[in-house]
Amino acid sequence: MTSLRATLRSPHLRVHGPLAAAAACLLALTACSGTTGEPAAGQQAPKPIDSFTYGIPTPPSSLDLTKNMNGWTSAVAVMVTQPLERFDSAGQATPVLASKVTTPTDTSVVYDLRADVKFSDGKPLTAADVVAAVQHATDGAAGAQTASILTSIKDVKATGDAQVTVTLAHPDPAIRGSIAFGVLVSEADAMKRAGADYGTAAGLPVGTGPYVYSSFKADKVELTSNPAYQGTAPRIKKLTFAGFTADTTAQLALRSGAVQANYVNAPKTTPQWKSIAGATVYSTPSLLSTYLTFDTSKAPFNDVHARRAVAHLIDRTSLARVAYGDEAQVMRGMAPDAEFVPLAGSAAAVTAFMSGLPQVAYDPAAAAKELALSATPTGFSIDVPYPSSEPFAEPVLLSLQQAAKPLGITVNLKPQTFIAWATDIYMFKPAPLGVFQIGDLQPDPNGGMALMVTKANAAPTKFNMASWTPQEIEPLALTMTQSGDRAARWAAASSILTAAAEQLPYVPLFAPNTVLVYGKGYSSSTPPDFMAFITGAWLDTLTGNAA
Repeated sequence: MTSLRATLRSPHLRVHGPLAAAAACLLALTACSGTTGEPAAGQQAPKPIDSFTYGIPTPPSSLDLTKNMNGWTSAVAVMVTQPLERFDSAGQATPVLASKVTTPTDTSVVYDLRADVKFSDGKPLTAADVVAAVQHATDGAAGAQTASILTSIKDVKATGDAQVTVTLAHPDPAIRGSIAFGVLVSEADAMKRAGADYGTAAGLPVGTGPYVYSSFKADKVELTSNPAYQGTAPRIKKLTFAGFTADTTAQLALRSGAVQANYVNAPKTTPQWKSIAGATVYSTPSLLSTYLTFDTSKAPFNDVHARRAVAHLIDRTSLARVAYGDEAQVMRGMAPDAEFVPLAGSAAAVTAFMSGLPQVAYDPAAAAKELALSATPTGFSIDVPYPSSEPFAEPVLLSLQQAAKPLGITVNLKPQTFIAWATDIYMFKPAPLGVFQIGDLQPDPNGGMALMVTKANAAPTKFNMASWTPQEIEPLALTMTQSGDRAARWAAASSILTAAAEQLPYVPLFAPNTVLVYGKGYSSSTPPDFMAFITGAWLDTLTGNAA
């Protein structure tokens, strides 16, 4: 599945966001033990933490994931509204609200619910609450952004007092991950009462998680521990997610002790974070990917020569260092290598394939030749909207602006806030030339690349921002997304990757690392990664207690 930033950092997504997109996981609140494990025999229980603030680049604009699908919203929301199960970066599942998950057929998923779960207001979790949550997440007509990753769901029904069955319109090997990310369960009656206010300060979600919302403001979300929580009480009594649009401001906050952890928005600043006394920096690979997008349905980029001309003007190797320092890899294909390892069978098989894909090197002379072959040989002028908060966007576009000028191509930069940009993405307002990022939440193309191809995905809440719809891709995408044969899926994915490398609907840019920083006195028993952050799993591995 995807999230725009998370399917944009995340989904869907990566959204990615920003969007993007994609299937994955949620909270590290295990089926029985809650957010923190019991201490081993003879060991002293960790001390409670009165207050803990986690810095994030973009505070949620809504606490309803369906209205604001990205990693930041997920990281906050899972503390209150839990998923049925969660997945880690390796694709391993852990039950949360479900006690058991089975797939009796290739078009059905059955969730048996835990019997001991109550909402924070004391009401028991019922199958009806889960059905309502799935229906809410799949209601694309009402604007649910999560619907983009749940398109295979045909129906959902309570098939017992504590059982829910999801029926699919067609096989979807990644659907459990998509549901795990996209469906967060809140009390159905409370959601109905809130109506259009659900997810706002006037309609705070009521959940089963270890926390309840105490305050929701534009710059931060405050949570307090849930006294009705059935699991082990979380160590942190008051948890705050605070927004920092600039890493420099976040660094000052960490130095002063105002925040105890931070998600680094500009990985290039990692050396600065490492210089903070007592700070521990964790850098891990992610499935986030960034792109330039061409609207292939309209001039000038309905001409492959115009697309190649622009692609030859992007010095990806140099720009990766400018944007991310040592914290990103240049992408070799339409999605990160790690997205395909389970299908290919090994990282070596993916590397061998990706190494053979055609690459468009930085070459202004070649760009001039391609432009001369296009329908716009003297150049053109285009407006390029982009999220000013994202570290890759402006360096890439400024470089392109300068490199394109001698060819008669005028690039007009149009900065936007992340939310405004992401909204345009979800509403499917593709720019002639744009930037895009998507975060796949499991190592499977169904949560990433699959969302960026086919005619069906060139629509609102979908992510084919290139409007790339060649007929030969349709059957390949069908096999990749629905087949139960791993080898057949990999063969189809390989063919799509090859076609994308030749036709260039997108210019793959960078796959940045996830960089998380813990302040003095805090660390993690295992390196926290992107999935740990957005699912709340970092709570399980948090160690230390600053004086």
